[in-house]
Amino acid sequence: NSEAAYMVQIKESLKRSWEQDAYRTLVQAAAIKNAANLAAAGLKAFDEQKYNTPVTVAAVDVKKGMVIYQAVLDAYDQWFANENIGEPAVVLQPAQYSALLANPATTGTTFVDDPASQSGKVPLVAGMKVYRTPYLPKAAVTASGSIKAKYAGDYTGTLGVVFSKGAIGVLSLKEIQVELSREHRNKADLMSADMAIGFGILN
Repeated sequence: NSEAAYMVQIKESLKRSWEQDAYRTLVQAAAIKNAANLAAAGLKAFDEQKYNTPVTVAAVDVKKGMVIYQAVLDAYDQWFANENIGEPAVVLQPAQYSALLANPATTGTTFVDDPASQSGKVPLVAGMKVYRTPYLPKAAVTASGSIKAKYAGDYTGTLGVVFSKGAIGVLSLKEIQVELSREHRNKADLMSADMAIGFGILN
């Protein structure tokens, strides 16, 4: 029925909101390049603190598969050199994910007889699983009624992130809940939804 459809849409909208916040936090963690960035994130430095140096790609190369492939490898090398723990993975913008599918160095063959290109799934790169998402920020985000200040920032040019699960922390006080109640006075149905979840950078 239509009520159930609306409830699903509301739930998906809230889910999309917290996924965007999670990816913004992930990019913020990857952008910590020095002690000042670390302090701004509210974190204290260890004696042998490691910092990130973002891998850059020229604007004319952002859709070239071989360039994106090499950028992922460079980011992986840095992840490994920084002595991170856990299993690394990489998440990319949709356009860069597609560029990898069109890159013979990634898939091994041309798209004509390449099962990876035909399936639309990038195989492992340097042992890492490769994901794509439309929620990885790639432009400046300002605080507003629906976006908290902690998730705002300039994410311009973000193509992807190599990360492990320990990069960010999640605090969930209430999962997504959608309720439907009848307003007899107005002879209408009232739909309400809420959640309590937040993300933070782990050092």
